[in-house]
Amino acid sequence: MSNFEHDLEGNVKSLKTEEIVLLLGNQDKQVETKSTLNVLFNDSGNEIERVSFEDGDVLTSKQISNYDDSDQIKSRQAQYIKGELNVEELFSDGLLTEITESKPDGSIRSKSVYIYDLQQRLIYNARFAPNSSLQERTEIKYDRFGGRIVENILADYLTDGGLSENIFTANKTKIELFAERARSFKVEYAADNNPVSAAFYYTNNSVIKEYKFSYKSNGLLHKVREYVNPVHAEFQNVRLPGFVKNILFTAKATYEYARQGDLQESVESLLKIPLIGTTSYQWNVFERLISKHRYMFGEIIGRTDFTYGSRGELLREAIYNEDNSIFQENNFQWEFDERGNWVKQVKTESPVKIFEKMRGSTTTITRIIEYFD
Repeated sequence: MSNFEHDLEGNVKSLKTEEIVLLLGNQDKQVETKSTLNVLFNDSGNEIERVSFEDGDVLTSKQISNYDDSDQIKSRQAQYIKGELNVEELFSDGLLTEITESKPDGSIRSKSVYIYDLQQRLIYNARFAPNSSLQERTEIKYDRFGGRIVENILADYLTDGGLSENIFTANKTKIELFAERARSFKVEYAADNNPVSAAFYYTNNSVIKEYKFSYKSNGLLHKVREYVNPVHAEFQNVRLPGFVKNILFTAKATYEYARQGDLQESVESLLKIPLIGTTSYQWNVFERLISKHRYMFGEIIGRTDFTYGSRGELLREAIYNEDNSIFQENNFQWEFDERGNWVKQVKTESPVKIFEKMRGSTTTITRIIEYFD
């Protein structure tokens, strides 16, 4: 389900979203799936209810939020049917203090607690197993200049996973980092709340991968430099704004940004071999990505072009092979209401040959928006 609330304007009372996906191709039978999401808001614009369905009327999740008289959230309860999980969140003065995950029979799966200092800054949070044993903890320390060090530590070595971390710059650019078979993660921030370094560690505290962040004079993210310990290189991957990359066997990588959150170029190198992989990005004056080129040892191996409409809506996404032939094409059609919010999106994905079969899809998303008078 796409993130659809960001473009809503005006005082929205309710929102109903229906998504229908029709798989295309040369299969004997086409498959259609349907999902629905209903969201309700109070007079202050706070979300008070969110309910999801599949196949029209099969409940998959339900979330209820409660607020006090000053519109600060007090509690949130969620039920996820497929995962057989109930989640209860408690707040104090608008700050999250406790999360309890339980099974439908009431038995506890895990509990997390959050502790703040007198300035309402988070200084500690921890997740506990049903037997109250510690699973994971995060400790945050602040210096006298306002900078902080955040350390996330797993209590036990995870053979089937690692650590996934989302860190934010002062301008709210999200950088997603992940390391398999990692036990701890540490990130240092400057006084302006921009991260300056980050590192993942193995069970014996050896470094798996490290990052260094540099900024322009206006505080915007400029470069991210990455180093992967060759001993652990085959385990790693990373997600950065505007870019998803597999770092398999990569020892070093550099990501350069033209504007905050607008990735301009990425350069990978293996040991002493430079430019093993390069991706360049082009943006228009409205900071929308219009082209992405991928190179290997200086030779282009493909590109992706994006076309937008007058409202900034994505109209076409075309993926090209190295010979400039189209590998994949996605086309979008939109309808908008009188307030400028979109009420219908149709995405057509051209069929692509996969394992001797042609696969494609048409996805139709409709939204019914009710506004307060």
